[in-house]
Amino acid sequence: MYRIPAAALLLTTTSVSAADFDARMEAYERGNYATVVRKFQPLAEEGLGRGAIQLGGSICQRRGGDGDVEQAVHWLGKAAEQGAETAQLNLGRMYAAGRGVPEDEAEAAVQYGKVAEQGLPTAQNILSFMYANGRGVPQNDERAAAACNPDG
Repeated sequence: MYRIPAAALLLTTTSVSAADFDARMEAYERGNYATVVRKFQPLAEEGLGRGAIQLGGSICQRRGGDGDVEQAVHWLGKAAEQGAETAQLNLGRMYAAGRGVPEDEAEAAVQYGKVAEQGLPTAQNILSFMYANGRGVPQNDERAAAACNPDG
């Protein structure tokens, strides 16, 4: 059976080519954040998670655009809904700090938990800390230990 790489499916379901996406990423890497915001917004609006991550991150860091943190949370949320680890981690951080959203450690724990389940060590460590200290979740030493070592 022939398998199509996931990246190819993403590119065929949106109006962006690999070269176009690379050009957008080059603008990001050069620090041309106004261009990043302008060029990634259409991708984010089409539902391309990586576009939403770049757009949200650029806006959040006040790089281009108007620095509207609530708008950044919106785009990070769209990418997080698609399971994008970076977006889920950053959304957890936004909720933990009350940046662009009301401070909500319980929602931060939910976002960190989603990423921890995907195996990201940073999220596993944060979630472990939250369980060990009862931050946003009931204090639970067993779950704290399990969050750091999900395989055993």
